[in-house]
Amino acid sequence: MNRKIGIAIALVLACVIVVGIYVQQTPRHTATSQPTPTRADAGGASPRMGTHSASAPGRADDGKQIGESSDGGNAHLAPPGEAAVAALGPAPLSAENIGRVAKFAEGLAAGDERQKEFLHLATHEELDPGWSPQMQDALGRALRERQGGRTGLEIGEPRCTRSICTISAVPYRNVLDDTNDWQALMVEVMNEPWFQEHFFDASTTMGSDDRGLIYLTYFVRKNAD
Repeated sequence: MNRKIGIAIALVLACVIVVGIYVQQTPRHTATSQPTPTRADAGGASPRMGTHSASAPGRADDGKQIGESSDGGNAHLAPPGEAAVAALGPAPLSAENIGRVAKFAEGLAAGDERQKEFLHLATHEELDPGWSPQMQDALGRALRERQGGRTGLEIGEPRCTRSICTISAVPYRNVLDDTNDWQALMVEVMNEPWFQEHFFDASTTMGSDDRGLIYLTYFVRKNAD
């Protein structure tokens, strides 16, 4: 009887040894999770300011919106078809973004008297034939001289009425860097001696809609009367 028990125990031990050897030699597969790709503008985005909406875009008496050229094109910025030039600097404001800027300006004006006055002057005041075209050219030239490397922006055509000039911009990304820092670009322009001779006040507002950031800048003329 004891002999039979001993044989049974030996057989069990042999089976355990065989199974142990098999487990050691069999490759083990463990589940791994791949990191989820993230967009560069998803994390650490710059603070978004108040979102404004409007029922209809603002238009000037000539039917032009803020950021739209008075001659039907963005004459002071790289033409869309010139890829080599556009790659070095900002692109003109697209038709879609012109509409976004106009709605943003309307939204600002609805909640702020100063912005309301700026928008009214920008869209309804008459031009000064001896000043407005000159300032539009000067602002366009200043932007063109500084466009190198600012590939992260679309910039609207500068437009000037008798007492105010307007420029708008839309960055491609919500993360600010050297390619799309609109406020830094405006500071460079405002430091020009000719600018200080002609303007005494400036307002740049950064806001957003459901598509991303928008910049709207007004320059107020000295001695407009």
